[in-house]
Amino acid sequence: MLFIFCPLDGSLELVAKGPQTIQYPLQRAFCRAVLGIDVEPADPLRPVYDLSVLLDPDFTFPIDPSDHVERVRLERIQLGLCGSSREIDFRAIKFNKRTRMRRALQLIQEELTCRGLKRDEVYVKQASLQFQFLPWGLDRCRQMTVHISVPNTCDLKDKSEWMQEVVQAASARPAERLRV
Repeated sequence: MLFIFCPLDGSLELVAKGPQTIQYPLQRAFCRAVLGIDVEPADPLRPVYDLSVLLDPDFTFPIDPSDHVERVRLERIQLGLCGSSREIDFRAIKFNKRTRMRRALQLIQEELTCRGLKRDEVYVKQASLQFQFLPWGLDRCRQMTVHISVPNTCDLKDKSEWMQEVVQAASARPAERLRV
């Protein structure tokens, strides 16, 4: 566990394993003990992920050869129910390596139909995307899976620096972009 406090701008960074429910009490305890103040939960300065595009039948992953990405595929998805009192627990839907996006959407629709739901009644809680990279230089072709959860959790920071740069460049494309 690590606390980094900068008195010049009043910022506090906390490096600790665990969800926000564990981190906030630690931040609060630090601020009380060291600064003598009581703080509300911080609004993290992280992007909020928009995974709803994964349910759009017209969505395609924005691939550009300059990004060295050969293809992106949906590996796993978990849905949540939008503002309803119905209690439904969606299991994660996993796709094999041959499943294309159009077929994945058909399988998701079949799951919704079995439960008597429409696409606009659900949202994407979690998704795993697999990036297949083109080989360049003496490097062999690599792949990387990124796990994303709403509102703002992603394991991209755990990947190598060059993979982070490639994925961020690809996700910054204005047309049909998936904000990752």
